[in-house]
Amino acid sequence: MDAREEVVWGPENDAAGPLCLFTCGPKRFALPVAALGGVIETGDLVRMPLAPARVVGLCSHRRQALPVFQLEGSTPVCTASSAVLLVRSDQGTWGLRADREGVAVIESHVVPGSAEGPGACGTVLHEGRTYTVLDPELAWRDLRAEIEREYSKARPGADSSRSSNHRPTSSPQ
Repeated sequence: MDAREEVVWGPENDAAGPLCLFTCGPKRFALPVAALGGVIETGDLVRMPLAPARVVGLCSHRRQALPVFQLEGSTPVCTASSAVLLVRSDQGTWGLRADREGVAVIESHVVPGSAEGPGACGTVLHEGRTYTVLDPELAWRDLRAEIEREYSKARPGADSSRSSNHRPTSSPQ
């Protein structure tokens, strides 16, 4: 079964609820409010050497270091007009870079499966603009897979078959 068929959150789910609309550069996205842990302003993010372009860096929130990702663009950009959306998923809390302007919460009908990109599970139309709806679990899996691919390219022979909880596995004797 394709991972895209295993959507945890989705428009067919009665618990879908309202959506938080936001932009990242020229692209528009929507995230279920139920998965939103907050919106924060960050100071300078801690850059990670050799990190793939989607990894903006690490931010500190309530004494925790959280990874911050960017959904669009090849160069991570956090400016004075940037904010971080705190996303709650089964894997913990992580951040998405977003433009501060244009963040809104709406109730709307989601068209399932009509978008592409990391975590995309559908689209929503608001005030004549189309937003890509993100499934937080699928977004995490897609971003993590992309990061692992990038690191395995940088480190030939690296084992990318680690378990989903990042713990090393032992081989049977």
